[in-house]
Amino acid sequence: MSKPKMSVVVLNWNGKEYLEGCINSLKQQTLNGLEIIVVDNGSTDDSVSYMKSNYPEIKLIELPENRGFAAGSNAGIKKARGGYIATLNNDTIVNPMWAEELCKAIEKNPSVGICGSKILLVDPKGQIDTVGSFFKVNGRSGNIGQGEIDTGKYDKECEVFGVSAGAALYRASMLRKIGLFDEDFFNSYEDNDLCFRANLRGYKCLYVPSALVHHLGTATIRSCSYFHIYHLSKNDLNPFIKCFPLRLMFKYLFNILFYSSEEAIGWIKWGQIRAMIDGRIRALHDMRKMLKKRRAIQRTKTVSASYIDSLLTH
Repeated sequence: MSKPKMSVVVLNWNGKEYLEGCINSLKQQTLNGLEIIVVDNGSTDDSVSYMKSNYPEIKLIELPENRGFAAGSNAGIKKARGGYIATLNNDTIVNPMWAEELCKAIEKNPSVGICGSKILLVDPKGQIDTVGSFFKVNGRSGNIGQGEIDTGKYDKECEVFGVSAGAALYRASMLRKIGLFDEDFFNSYEDNDLCFRANLRGYKCLYVPSALVHHLGTATIRSCSYFHIYHLSKNDLNPFIKCFPLRLMFKYLFNILFYSSEEAIGWIKWGQIRAMIDGRIRALHDMRKMLKKRRAIQRTKTVSASYIDSLLTH
């Protein structure tokens, strides 16, 4: 069996109702040599039997329990045979040339390790979900263009700090060097962490607007649920703790401290105080583990603090 050019890992958790649209859009891709892998994260909604009955030709990985986005995606990545590996949310529909456009972009840019898509929300129609991610000098990250109407403002290919793993392409050789998603994150910010690690090793992230994706948006996880806020507050500082150069921590200490207090007020306004507190407690519990990972990451970085500073949003 010939090696596929690109593998797509679709993570599913109780998303049977979204699988048909997602899988059919992948089967209509113009790229030759596309491997589709569906990882089921311990679903209880008959997703597995649905896949076996309707798509027996697609590789299906059944996990016994929900292991989160990071571990679930890693399970698929480890089985992928493509030279390029994409991760894709189950509640997405990709345009026919999505895979081809991502491959073209990464192949013509040897220094690029990660490519991201233009992700638009299905509802409200025409609203941007994300066209890449930024990392601020205060240690926090966010989505470029989120909430804006797609007017063509983001139709130019460009380098970005990071991209959403909801529809991203990774160079397999890069992943072997920097590692996969950090499974201690479980859910939320694992893609920011991976992109930061890629930047520290000199790999660039590229936004590819012609790789168009339509996203239902937080269909599997309600955006203001306890689960979502807990993991956001548990993980939001982890990429900073693991990856932010020490010199930049001192340089932007005021920004970091000021935003931490401002952010706490934001969590309270969301009405999930308990989730925020529980998440922060867990973050403190994981601090030693994250600092240990930081030492390994900082030892292997190949770029200067000044270079990372030039990538940050000021």
